[in-house]
Amino acid sequence: MFKTDAIKLADTKVRKLDDGYWTAGYITPQDIAMAAACGFKSIVNILPKDDTDQHMTDAQAKELVETASLEYRYMPLYGHQVNNEYIATAYGSMIKELQKPVLTYCRSGTRVTLLWAMIRAGNLDVDDILDRALNNGYDIEVIKEDLEKMAKKYG
Repeated sequence: MFKTDAIKLADTKVRKLDDGYWTAGYITPQDIAMAAACGFKSIVNILPKDDTDQHMTDAQAKELVETASLEYRYMPLYGHQVNNEYIATAYGSMIKELQKPVLTYCRSGTRVTLLWAMIRAGNLDVDDILDRALNNGYDIEVIKEDLEKMAKKYG
């Protein structure tokens, strides 16, 4: 669908982690409209309520995303939660139900990338996961051991 692995929306750069799955830091109302125009089908917000200073609340994002005729989900997560197997499994189930491509955002894109890595462990080689993340500007080596455990369990 997209001819590149990175797209500049109105205010935010989004990066492709794999087919159907993109990551971003904070997005703006203008980014939502542009994401719809670019062909995204779903947007997931994982920002906790107290992490939205000067940015859209969940309610504002939901209204804008649904007005753009996209699917919207809200799953607030803090950084220390994303390498939790239970949370990653719940997140992965939610992602499977959404229309692709999915754009998931947080403050910087790191939490999104960590979640993506956790849900891909078992389907992709751990070193490939780490390389894809690093190529997109996210060094997630810190969860390599967690990814290896997930890969053994779900691979």
